[in-house]
Amino acid sequence: EIWSERVHRSEVSGEPLPPKGHPMWHWCFSHLLGKGAYPKFKYDKRNIILKTPSEHILYENYKHKIRHLPEWKWVFELEEALKQEYFKSK
Repeated sequence: EIWSERVHRSEVSGEPLPPKGHPMWHWCFSHLLGKGAYPKFKYDKRNIILKTPSEHILYENYKHKIRHLPEWKWVFELEEALKQEYFKSK
């Protein structure tokens, strides 16, 4: 659904994403809040952004290294806003 609604470019860098069927295609869909820790937001489209596979890996493993970069600012702001909403509704 998200693939059909959004432009097939990274929402962080604007780089083109691998096409559907590519072995790394599923890595283009990145949850800001983890599915296990935040199950109510697992399918919330606001919690899923499109990234290149390498950006997905950066976000998952090296948040401390990208947090200060301007292109990532809105991602961390959205993550925080979603956390606030999640815990407010508990």
